[in-house]
Amino acid sequence: MAFVQHNQDRKLDLARFHSILKDIASMQYPALPIDVSPPPRISGVSYQCTHTLIHPPQIALHKVVWASLVMLPDVNSMMWKEAKDMAISLETKCVCAQIKILAIIRKQQQNERYVTTRNAVVIMEKYVRKILAPILFTGLAKANNDDIGFKLQTQCSIQIHIIYSF
Repeated sequence: MAFVQHNQDRKLDLARFHSILKDIASMQYPALPIDVSPPPRISGVSYQCTHTLIHPPQIALHKVVWASLVMLPDVNSMMWKEAKDMAISLETKCVCAQIKILAIIRKQQQNERYVTTRNAVVIMEKYVRKILAPILFTGLAKANNDDIGFKLQTQCSIQIHIIYSF
């Protein structure tokens, strides 16, 4: 009967489908309200998940949809499959975020350990060079002083420097 009243062009758009559901709800549950006006909004409150809430004015419509559509085995299995997929995707996003946060923290900790170790190695190398430099230099200086070719080369470079400096 409800479909016959709204069946002018044999086309069923969303508004007509909604009015048919309202008619069915008013026939099956005459004592329950059917008004579907949205609840009043309160400033400062987040309404991100209000589409999943059932508001008191929509109880009759809610019962009609559950009784006539959702309890059909195909629709019910499809709805549960979709709900499971949504839960899995949400859990995947949460796990990915946790993994990313842990990776960033681990990177910072390893970077701090690396910088500390590198600075310690640089300081140790500096002191080792400071200790070993005189020992190695005196050995090289003594070897160069004993070398006749080095003595001649040094004397020639001094003479050339003296000649060209005047």
